[in-house]
Amino acid sequence: MVRHFTQLKCRMMPYLYRQAALANEFGTPMLRAMLLEFPDDPACDYLDRQYMLGDSVLVAPVFSEAGEVQFYLPEGRWTHLWHNDELPGSRWHKQHHDALSLPVYVRDNSLLALGNNDQKADYAWHEGHRLPAVPP
Repeated sequence: MVRHFTQLKCRMMPYLYRQAALANEFGTPMLRAMLLEFPDDPACDYLDRQYMLGDSVLVAPVFSEAGEVQFYLPEGRWTHLWHNDELPGSRWHKQHHDALSLPVYVRDNSLLALGNNDQKADYAWHEGHRLPAVPP
């Protein structure tokens, strides 16, 4: 399990690096409360069990042993990072996840730079990266 998520982090390094640079430049945290990213959505006012990773990725950790998780997706269309399943926003969703999966959704109209190396975090991210776009 640790290896699986460490490899994901390594592939996400181009995105994470960019978000860290933006956090340094503008002071906006990389891990954001939903309210910070969606201030006009009243459903986000009290969400404390999910967060935005940068401006494009929503993460809803699984806290139950059974793997059940309920999470809210704000307005728009959201695409699961691994499965490309799409879900509508402005509503709650309930899912079951095992130890190797999480609700990790990418916001529509996002360009998520992913690296080609999942073995180490310090590689030349600009070489061979993928730019999966989530269309409008």
